Amino acid sequence: MGLSGARDLLQAVSAPGAEPPAAEVSIVWPEDGAVLGGNVHVFVPARDERRIARVDVLLDDLRIIGSLPGGVYSLTWNTRGIARGEHTLTARAYDTSGRTSTSAPVKVTVGEPLAVRVSSSGGGSPLSGTLSLSATVEHARGGAWVQFLTEERYLCDAHEPPYTCDVSTASLPDGPLEVRAEVYDDVGNHALSEWVRIPLDDARAASTASLTLPAGRVPVR
Repeated sequence: MGLSGARDLLQAVSAPGAEPPAAEVSIVWPEDGAVLGGNVHVFVPARDERRIARVDVLLDDLRIIGSLPGGVYSLTWNTRGIARGEHTLTARAYDTSGRTSTSAPVKVTVGEPLAVRVSSSGGGSPLSGTLSLSATVEHARGGAWVQFLTEERYLCDAHEPPYTCDVSTASLPDGPLEVRAEVYDDVGNHALSEWVRIPLDDARAASTASLTLPAGRVPVR
């Protein structure tokens, strides 16, 4: 055993009840330098989570924008009402022994919030056949991903402008359809549109095709 190994062993034996170091915490999302707006996902992993009682996320080292119990590592931060411009995010972990540790600061800029609006084909008239959905996305940072939803189901999605996709009305339930769009951009901003009411033609039906063969002929499989 070398000198350093012997010294480590001696320290371990002489201080069997020594406290382990405080837990480590960091903010990995949003990234340093990100431009944000609207609802932003903040991801705060912490090492040695078994000893963590909670993690606070602070804005400009003054205001707590969220508290996470041990074992939970993400929250949604609503930037509406936050002054436009540069801000600093930090995370502070509290372990079960009452000690604290603070992450490195992450500098972000709060700008215009991500926004999305929905429109559809038909111009307000009852639809049958194919329903074309379209979304207008504003203030996205980088690219954006849009999905169209009802209260009960996912309809379709679009990953690049123009954000459009088609749905067969034959697969939809009777009655007017309530649709909204959900959008995420490349830096984690998230937004929901208002609900849009789309009338459907009650007489619509799935289209079918048939093949008539001459008498006595058997189709080849």
